[in-house]
Amino acid sequence: MRLRHVYVISGATSGIGAGVAQEFARDGEALVLVGRDQGRLDEASKAAHEKGAKVETHTMVLRDTDTDSKVSELMKSINERHGRVHIVFSIAGTLAHLADTMKDEPWGQGTAE
Repeated sequence: MRLRHVYVISGATSGIGAGVAQEFARDGEALVLVGRDQGRLDEASKAAHEKGAKVETHTMVLRDTDTDSKVSELMKSINERHGRVHIVFSIAGTLAHLADTMKDEPWGQGTAE
């Protein structure tokens, strides 16, 4: 199975974030689910995995004082495993610093019209 896209979704355990995660959970897609509650991440992961997605979870509580280092560590580990990130959904917390860890490809590539 070839992975088509790598999605990073913060706030993936409830509300819009959970809905986005389940919408993109398809055969061959890689989901990186980020949230504060490991139990709810496990539930979201199981539901996405049942749809055929490759799923990994990361428990993270982002605070102003440690956001940079946590996000940098997370993105470094994702890039090492997947080679690239295609789409980031920052539904909860702040992942604004992702731009500094992304490849040099234009952000506008592959956006829906």
